[in-house]
Amino acid sequence: MPKKNAIPAEVQAQAEQAVLAFDRAHKMLHKLEFKRGCAYLSRIEKDGELTKIGRLSYLPQTDDWDFTVYKYSSGSYDPQEWGYPGREFLDGTVAGVLQAGLQIYPPTQISKGIVWQGCLMLVLVAPFLLLIRLLRAIVDGIFRLFRWVFPDKP
Repeated sequence: MPKKNAIPAEVQAQAEQAVLAFDRAHKMLHKLEFKRGCAYLSRIEKDGELTKIGRLSYLPQTDDWDFTVYKYSSGSYDPQEWGYPGREFLDGTVAGVLQAGLQIYPPTQISKGIVWQGCLMLVLVAPFLLLIRLLRAIVDGIFRLFRWVFPDKP
């Protein structure tokens, strides 16, 4: 028996196909998850982070999708929020929501320079920090040995 307010399987398949086509065209990766009669849209960034974009509610009377943006400031989907960029792309289609999502939460860019510089710092700084820790342990051990050999006399 189908669930109340469930999105029909053929509509879900059409939405997933729209996401796949958009991802191929824009060289991106989105996740569309169907729960409780809604479709939750997220983007998987190049650094592996998940960016929540919004919730789509299927309107069977008009065969359209209603969009509710995810607000990171409140950690919720806010149907009252309309002051975000990309609203002009919302036309009741999944593709329109995906296009608006690029404006609402632009994809993160990974700078290759930062990555290799961070690795270089890790290679140069980590051994230095380990050496300092080792020297501290040696000095601490010498002081403990000195105190054991020459205890304080009252």
